[in-house]
Amino acid sequence: MKKILLLFVFFTLVTKCFSTEQFCDLLIIGRDTIYLKSFPLEKLKLSVAPFKYGNVTSPNTGCWRGYIAIWLIRNDSLFLIKILSCEHGLSNLSREKNIFNYFNENNERYYTTDKMIFASWYTADLVKYDLYPKGGTVNKIFKKDRHQYLYEKWNTQKREIILIHFEKGLITKNNINVP
Repeated sequence: MKKILLLFVFFTLVTKCFSTEQFCDLLIIGRDTIYLKSFPLEKLKLSVAPFKYGNVTSPNTGCWRGYIAIWLIRNDSLFLIKILSCEHGLSNLSREKNIFNYFNENNERYYTTDKMIFASWYTADLVKYDLYPKGGTVNKIFKKDRHQYLYEKWNTQKREIILIHFEKGLITKNNINVP
């Protein structure tokens, strides 16, 4: 029994060490684009996948969801603007799903404006984990990073800075100053 438990622990650790980083959604705020490590569309638990990939559920190990969503913040509201297939990786995101047809296929109600879907289902804190414990402003922290990532708050052990709070698709707290 101890050997089985030891093997289980070993393989769990090995798999975590070699797991593939997932492609991020993109969040457009002003003239800035941020990698979104939160997946707002997943909160809906839709039954029909946006793209079919034959006998496999996903096109590659970096995209288990099978798509990348592009989000836009406009007038303190979050909107879904595109769903793209990631079957050829990030180098070719040419296949696009009509977002209105996709919501209709899933019998999901939505509110639309300017060819976008308002994310009325999404409530979350988006955070930047503080890699620089001595502090500094949010914008200074972003400038030190090569890429800008926002995460949905999940780890209470790490020090995080809440940057944006969404309540049913509306921003109730915003600590990002972008042009």
